[in-house]
Amino acid sequence: MNTVAVTINGRECVVRENRSILRAAKENGISIPTLCYMEDVNYIGSCRLCMVEIEGYDRLFAACKTRVKDGMVIRTESETLTEYRREMLRLILADHKTDCMSCAANGSCRLQEICAACGVRDTPYRGSRGDVDARLPAQEDNPFIRYDAGKCIHCQRCVNACQEIACSGALKNGRTGTMHLVDAPFSSGWQESGCETCGICASVCPTGALTLKRDRAFRKWETEKVLTTCPRCSVGCQMRLIVKNGRVVGAEAADGPANRGRLCEKGRWESITPIHAPERLTKPLIREESTGGFREASWEEAVRYAAERFTQIRQRYGENSLAGIVGGGLTNEDAYLAQKMVRTCFGSNNVSGCGPQSVTDAVTGSIRDVTAGADVILLLGADPETTHPVAGMLLRRAVMDGAKLIVVSSEDVGLADRADVQLKIRPGTETALVRGLMNVLVTEGLADGTEAAAAEFTAETAGSVCGVDPDRIREAARMYAAAENAPIICGQGTKELARLAALAGKTGRAGCGVHPLCGQPNGQGLRDMGAAPEVFPGGQRVDDAETRRRFESAWGVRLSPKPGLNADEMLRAAGGKLRGLYVCAEDLCAALPDGADQALEALDFLAVQDVFLTPTARKAHVVFPSVSFAEKEGTCTSTDRRVQRVRKAVEPPEGARPDTDILTDMMNAMGCPQPQLSPARIMDEIAALAPEYAGVSHSRLDEEDGPRVPCAGGMLPGTTMRQGRGTALQGNG
Repeated sequence: MNTVAVTINGRECVVRENRSILRAAKENGISIPTLCYMEDVNYIGSCRLCMVEIEGYDRLFAACKTRVKDGMVIRTESETLTEYRREMLRLILADHKTDCMSCAANGSCRLQEICAACGVRDTPYRGSRGDVDARLPAQEDNPFIRYDAGKCIHCQRCVNACQEIACSGALKNGRTGTMHLVDAPFSSGWQESGCETCGICASVCPTGALTLKRDRAFRKWETEKVLTTCPRCSVGCQMRLIVKNGRVVGAEAADGPANRGRLCEKGRWESITPIHAPERLTKPLIREESTGGFREASWEEAVRYAAERFTQIRQRYGENSLAGIVGGGLTNEDAYLAQKMVRTCFGSNNVSGCGPQSVTDAVTGSIRDVTAGADVILLLGADPETTHPVAGMLLRRAVMDGAKLIVVSSEDVGLADRADVQLKIRPGTETALVRGLMNVLVTEGLADGTEAAAAEFTAETAGSVCGVDPDRIREAARMYAAAENAPIICGQGTKELARLAALAGKTGRAGCGVHPLCGQPNGQGLRDMGAAPEVFPGGQRVDDAETRRRFESAWGVRLSPKPGLNADEMLRAAGGKLRGLYVCAEDLCAALPDGADQALEALDFLAVQDVFLTPTARKAHVVFPSVSFAEKEGTCTSTDRRVQRVRKAVEPPEGARPDTDILTDMMNAMGCPQPQLSPARIMDEIAALAPEYAGVSHSRLDEEDGPRVPCAGGMLPGTTMRQGRGTALQGNG
């Protein structure tokens, strides 16, 4: 790393070569005002507020566009600069509406802050845009975002953020006559614009030109912010919940390892909608046998009733007659205690998440890292723009940066429009397609070895099965094999994909491997916590005697050596071998619609623990009201194995209780003593029993970026790349 020596305001500074003056000053604790600049995104120098003096020159320089040189002497403050900045602000205000008191950005407006700092209160100038209110009324049709052209200062931050961060391109530069404006898609017909309502444009606006409509309900000084992890998908975006008077009123992006300041429509809007919904459950419910309807009950009665019914079923039909299903929206601590309850109280390994189990024995790394370093990306069976929008933004960024894209899907995928090769296959033929790709690699000498499973699957055979042109299969295989860095991103991992990556030599380094996008928010965490019928926490097999002895010693009970049922098998066994089911934060009727209704009705007893009275909860015999993600402490594990904190922002509604407290009461009521532990203490127990989580604790996560498990020997930051045939990366799809 080459450096240069410069002097800023009389202070000698050593900075990286080719740094802008603005960034060099910031890195040395010197603030230079700016309205338009965004690091690596927007540096057009339009606001002119960052002008500085450089010794030896009789003119001013824009700090955002001028690079440092060795020996440069820079002044960022002087009478000349102060008056210059004041004049620039007066010119900006000439075309800017100043209804600050009623503006949603009041208190968080960068223009307002700089004017105050420079002592500018008004302007003697009249702008060239005339009566902008009459000519360009505010655009209000978008349900989330408002655009007021009269407050736009032409900084281009929103346009470039849409182009370079969201990589959507929905916002463009426009013009009406001689007047420049942002072509913002927030009037009628905005749905056809390609806008994803991610809100990134409004988040970077330095004035009140682009605002979130909900922000009208509060001012910055009335709120506090709580850092947490977004609960909407498994990317693991960091976000801040905005709290006013004990209520969550908004959410904004934080600069997390996965999202780097991005937040999608799901995180910004959908994540907070349920928190204060009026239909939240606040009382335990028991179904009356005589009427079939629910009645409210005390917590003591509801827990005792459920414990008695489960105990009766176990005594009558045996240990394998009971099971538990764990939802992917739970924290790691919730999921750990849920599987512990099933194994200790129910006496079986009939515990599972609801998503399909995803197993791959290839490399995995950070989605952000592999997309940034990829030459070719193979996207198979996934639609990240819909299911994991921030991952979709990163993929679009990679394609914009020159990565080639191969899209394999049985459905229409938005990213197919950007694909170099698109293979639209028949539903259910993904394995045939992958074997066809492997066959091409082997027969054309592009493989590191052979693959018996693909020996008979020529491109013609695969093309016939999948309904695609064999030449397109060959083209995709050659493109994938020729690339230095070529990750596979998929909806759920398969062993065939792991074999394909290994066959092409695409394992063991950044920008390669297989990267399943877990469908459930904490799907990876569920599996890690042992919410799976064949493994204890940490992926340790239940049929391994030594492993079982360790857990028996820790939990104080005998444990079954027999792998249990997964969610699909449970529903098929309902009413027969399976008689009782405990469902924790999962709506089976929505997640597994085929046969879930009949299966649940066939059970002798169903207990549901949830935030709302879901269709599944309506079929229960007892319902326990739990809390939302904003009302609990804990952790979750992202799709790229990063453990991150979930933090409590507000109190839950009276009557709702944390999932771990409910499970603890159930365990004690069923005769399996369980102390009342905080989520932090539960994570300590996890770290002691699951080697992959050794060293992980709430206190460490509060001080540093989340580690990537496994953490060998308790060392953080953990494992950034994971590899090895026979090394299973497991997670709920």
